[in-house]
Amino acid sequence: MDSITDIVVVGAGAAGISAMRVLARANCTSLLLEASPRIGGRAWTVMPKREQHVDLGCGWLHSAEQNPWVQVAEEAGVSVDRRQAAWGKQYQNLDFNPEEQKAARKFLRDWNSEMWERPPETDSAWDAASRVEGVERWRPYLERVVGAVSGKRLDEVSVTDFMNYHQASTEADWRLPVGFGHLVAASLPREANTLVATPVTGIVLEPFGVRLETRSGTLRARAAILTVSTNVLASGSIALPTALTDWQAAASDLSLGSNEKVFLEIVSPSDFEPETQVVGNPRSSITGAYYIRPLGRNVVESFYGGEAASEIWSLGPAHAYDFATNELVRLFGSKARSSLRPLTISGWKQDPWVLGSYSCASPRKSIARTQLARAYDGRIFFAGEATHRTAFSTVHGAFLSGERAAQEALHALSV
Repeated sequence: MDSITDIVVVGAGAAGISAMRVLARANCTSLLLEASPRIGGRAWTVMPKREQHVDLGCGWLHSAEQNPWVQVAEEAGVSVDRRQAAWGKQYQNLDFNPEEQKAARKFLRDWNSEMWERPPETDSAWDAASRVEGVERWRPYLERVVGAVSGKRLDEVSVTDFMNYHQASTEADWRLPVGFGHLVAASLPREANTLVATPVTGIVLEPFGVRLETRSGTLRARAAILTVSTNVLASGSIALPTALTDWQAAASDLSLGSNEKVFLEIVSPSDFEPETQVVGNPRSSITGAYYIRPLGRNVVESFYGGEAASEIWSLGPAHAYDFATNELVRLFGSKARSSLRPLTISGWKQDPWVLGSYSCASPRKSIARTQLARAYDGRIFFAGEATHRTAFSTVHGAFLSGERAAQEALHALSV
């Protein structure tokens, strides 16, 4: 490989695909490089059984009223399920009575008020929680909630970052029956020049622009847009110019948390009500949230975040399947065991082209999002959910960042 192009986009996740959508409409040459054998990144719809597809990564249109993927879906003729999700409703109050649920919700509200009204000087979400009445009782519950949204422990989460997201988001979570990963991959323009299974191993600054080293050879471009995850940027798997040391440091301050999924097949659908949800153990941080028969399908979608994901996955897939099954059997009774079968499982932390779930700013490091989003010398641009100040950890944040970076690159090249 030895050619010259105007703009090379590195990473074919939601941000890279969004950037290519902009570049496809411009008067320039562009190329999309993806290290893995597929496009979509952390948006990945799989079909472990015939007509039984699931999303191993993102699955919800968060802040749906303002989510650009809704328009993408509508323009493509893809249906959007706008029904209210069952999150926050413990099915039949199993092992979580109404009084406990009321107390847990109050604790969450008080914690949010503490962060908003009296943010700690340390910017630590744990330091805010430690001042709230009932923290001894509800810390495990809070750790699970925070782990689900950030993939990290309380003491690893920036209050500023958390509140930036909270203030900008809405309560509407919609779904895509075809699968979010399917929509993301299908939204890449047909005319986009794309190479998969082509990892970039190094980037060198040259007078005309940049040189990208890949396992297939050398590629030269006037500009590059990097959309890879913060853990990949920080890992050094792509040798970056020394001029980008500050960008690599910003990526380290926005490391990816641990968020994973287990899918169980339900072989006796009558044993479970569709569109219901339970928390496995509201008194423990090592537990999952289980969405039962989403969209009426005969599956359980199990969510684990933070400490729970790290601990459960460290013992391997078989343990993760057993853990999910055992939590559901504890709530629904022994009969449930014969109705549940392993279906498929995620492994984002082990994926060498991702290395985690989504970005989370460390305390006092929320400014790293702005630092990472900066362009370098009109030649290197950065996109990805981590570069969005308020919609990080979302697919729409990635989409908006890809648009922004592509427009910046086109402006810099006067295309």
